[in-house]
This record gives sequence, structure tokens and C-alpha cells, in this order.
Amino acid sequence: MRTAVVRVVVDRAGTLSAGEYEEGLRRLRERGTDVVASPAERLPDRNREIELIVAGLDLADLPKHVTLCAESFRTPAEAGVVTYISRGPTTTPTAYSPRSRWPGGWCGRCAATRRSSR
Repeated sequence: MRTAVVRVVVDRAGTLSAGEYEEGLRRLRERGTDVVASPAERLPDRNREIELIVAGLDLADLPKHVTLCAESFRTPAEAGVVTYISRGPTTTPTAYSPRSRWPGGWCGRCAATRRSSR
């Protein structure tokens, strides 16, 4: 299942105070939404954007997530860019590590570096 990062602009006009912005984030999190957002004081006064982390996003459900943000922040919200998180191979997480490429786990150069650093 792919995990999506849904960007949502929650304060296009710049009407939210820092406290109202933080309160909107709190309301979203109380509803069980996984949100990534910068503190209000580190964002511009307008066009504040948050990121929702959504597992198995169906793009048909995108308006539902935008509406949830609009209700939580009590301002109009707009969908932004949707990207996906790559978590790498799930069956063999060590298959691409440097240690798996050489018999014994280390190449000669790496092993020499490890011995000399001890």
C-alpha cells in the first residue's frame, strides 16, 4: 500500500492568527489525521500549507481530505500537490546494503578501514 503526502493550502488569504492555525492543527490531529506542519511563526502570513500523510490514498477521496482541513481551520482550503513516499523494498530491507555485496559482509577496503579505526 502506497503512502501519499497530500499538501493542502489552509490559509490562502492570511486570515488566521498563529493561535488559530495551531488550533486547526490540533483539531485535525484529534480527528486522527497524521499531519506534518511547520509552526505558525515559521510560515508566511499567507498561503500556509500543511501536509497530510494518508496511507492508501484513493484520489477520489481527495476532496474529503480538503473538506476536513477546511472544517478544522474554519477557512477555505485548496488541494495542492500529491506525492508518494518511497519506503524501499519491504521483503528484504538489507538486500541493497553495502554489507550484502561482498562475501563475508565487507569489501577489503571497508574491512581495512574498520580494523584501523578500532
